[in-house]
Amino acid sequence: MHLKPCGEVFYIGIGNKNRPKRNTYRNKLWHNVVNKHGYEIQILKSNLSWKDACELESILIDFYGRRDLNKGTLVNMTSGGDGGYGVIVSKETRHKMSLQKKGKLGNRSKKIINIETGFIYNSITEASLILGIKRRTINAQLSGQNKNTINLIYLENGINK
Repeated sequence: MHLKPCGEVFYIGIGNKNRPKRNTYRNKLWHNVVNKHGYEIQILKSNLSWKDACELESILIDFYGRRDLNKGTLVNMTSGGDGGYGVIVSKETRHKMSLQKKGKLGNRSKKIINIETGFIYNSITEASLILGIKRRTINAQLSGQNKNTINLIYLENGINK
């Protein structure tokens, strides 16, 4: 969990040994809190099964309450238990993502956020590769041509549009 220096819990999450320290793939609210207050890390449990970790995450998020629902202090965007741990990304996909981040595949793309999980993708291509959904399907849903069933929207200048 992440806490403000005053001890207030503002984020609950499942992780590995490096995830608690990383600031990538965090939502805007998380960054706002950290930029204003900083944060401390508290590991509650280790060596849990994935199922047990998901269950504990859900219980704690329910206990502390989500800020976006006006029920508590947490900046979590979901009720927990639905993380992306264990997602297998092929070597080819990792290579493409690496090239894109280095600017070798072009970087004119808009960022996209999953409004349920708060996960931010750097482009439609990255979302497509990670989610295993065709780029044209994501593009059609983002542009309103198809019903948006994947909960993705453009993230522009830090504001969801």
